[in-house]
Amino acid sequence: MITNSAIDNSFFPIIWLRAYVAIACFIMWIKVFYWMRLFSSTAYYVKLITQTLDDVMLFLLLCLIILFAFANFFYMLNIGTDSNNAALPVYTGLRIPDAIIAIFQFALGQFATDGFINSDYDILLWISFNVCVFLMIVVFMNMIIAIMGNTFANVMEAKKENALDEIISLIYDHIWLLDFKEEFRGVKYIIRAAPDAVLSNELEDV
Repeated sequence: MITNSAIDNSFFPIIWLRAYVAIACFIMWIKVFYWMRLFSSTAYYVKLITQTLDDVMLFLLLCLIILFAFANFFYMLNIGTDSNNAALPVYTGLRIPDAIIAIFQFALGQFATDGFINSDYDILLWISFNVCVFLMIVVFMNMIIAIMGNTFANVMEAKKENALDEIISLIYDHIWLLDFKEEFRGVKYIIRAAPDAVLSNELEDV
């Protein structure tokens, strides 16, 4: 029987082992989305998720830039203050991560502004807070909702085709399981159909 002390003295400490197992279990459940492509009723939703993530990727970069911009601003105003006069709440005890987390909380509607009144920059903090909330919630959040709505409409227009495309992609991922020499033994000609990339680009330009 292996005890915890024996595991602690092995190559992987028990605390690392639990973390690896937790990550492995999470990835295993995410893998379920991959196999949901087998069924036409769920393959459409997998396509919707992947297409949404692809469409918002560049916009998320802009969100990160504005988030870090405000986090840097609040961090500079928070330098040199003690815990009683700190403008931002303490999450991790480290000022830079705390500033990033605080701005992210602002974007989600969690307004921890109790420290503003004790700061030397209370007026500046309140002005920047209102600008931050307006940009993050009113502008950026509504823009990302609009992008996701547009993606939903585009995928919905070709629901059956997108579901079939996911099923075919899943089949193609496992085409290596087939032995073509054995499958097509005695066959003189093999015709393999594939989309014409040039024609596809011409149709998109029309």
